[in-house]
Amino acid sequence: MGYAFSDFFEMFYTSKVSWFSMNNVSGGSVTIANGLSALGATCYFKPEAPSFFVAGGLGVSTWSTPFESGAESLIGFGLFAEAGYEFSKHMNVELDLMLGQPSKTKNEIETRYDALTVKLTVNVLGY
Repeated sequence: MGYAFSDFFEMFYTSKVSWFSMNNVSGGSVTIANGLSALGATCYFKPEAPSFFVAGGLGVSTWSTPFESGAESLIGFGLFAEAGYEFSKHMNVELDLMLGQPSKTKNEIETRYDALTVKLTVNVLGY
């Protein structure tokens, strides 16, 4: 959801999630959802496709184990940066870097993760 101020510049809200598995301290495998809820902006180099673009934004990073009972989520600062190419109206390909620093403090002990996700996606856009 967002608003285009011109053919070159838009601002928007985004919610991004990367899913992966890792081993926990018990040796079992858990599924992690590394999320980012952010406000962002995109700058297009030409007023219509085809055109290169760059985007970025700041927001709230989350780290959760959604399929584990009683697990607590971690929350912290997050950001993203993108570069891409809109090859036709409503379609683009982009490289997305998402960095989050979710943390929590329990019994005066802080748990913090530095989570970096790299994605290459093909997107269909509605505008």
